[in-house]
Amino acid sequence: MAGLNGYIGQINGPFTANTELIPLIQEEANKTVNYLLKLGIQTEVRNEVIINGKTFEIGKTGILEFDKGVEITSIMFSQDVDSRTIIDFTFK
Repeated sequence: MAGLNGYIGQINGPFTANTELIPLIQEEANKTVNYLLKLGIQTEVRNEVIINGKTFEIGKTGILEFDKGVEITSIMFSQDVDSRTIIDFTFK
């Protein structure tokens, strides 16, 4: 389900709606995860992901990326997502 290498990692679905994913990342990490610095989510178009309490709809590329300037402490989906959903991240 997860792959971590130093401060870079990836987790793959399936994920259940409204389930916080940061604890899963913390569980799989070999280091303390304070927050995520960068985030890339690949999932079905029109899926909704809630990041730090704000809802984002996945656009026509099927990808949502956050790079620099944000400390991500919460990630969850508004709907169940399948095993094709991939979350890449770097953490501090």
